[in-house]
Amino acid sequence: MDPTLQATVDRHSLHHGLIVDVLERLSDELLGFTCGRGMGTLGKQFLHIADVEVSYTEALGTRRMDFARPAVDHSLESSQRDLLVFLRSAEQRLRSTLRELTQGDLETIRIDWTRTHQHYADGLPVHSHLEALIEHEILHEGELVVYMRSLGLELPPSWKILGLVR
Repeated sequence: MDPTLQATVDRHSLHHGLIVDVLERLSDELLGFTCGRGMGTLGKQFLHIADVEVSYTEALGTRRMDFARPAVDHSLESSQRDLLVFLRSAEQRLRSTLRELTQGDLETIRIDWTRTHQHYADGLPVHSHLEALIEHEILHEGELVVYMRSLGLELPPSWKILGLVR
């Protein structure tokens, strides 16, 4: 794999791992918690994170970012085990898809984002597309901090890398 792409994949895996580590600490009952109107439940947060990752992965194949995918199974929101399976399979699928890309693909592929972001009219190269996914997951890490602190729960030790755990 291209070294620059590998570094981006490793960075994504770090952030993805932080999210998984939080989910591993939660019971099925806690997945129904919400910390404010319009915030959704914890389970919905994790389901959304995994579903968006699937969208980013599919875009690598279709060359088009599309958030209007078929409905995801919302019953997953209430099962920690099922959410972990979905999150981990989304990560594995992303890695597998990226391993199949050639150097030529990395130089020529552009992901069409114009359905949602007109300022990406020329399309995003693979690296930028992955950076957008990482930024999305970082946004949700911040939200997970709010949920965990609202519940009075400690963040996992892995979050020390972000300076949020002693």
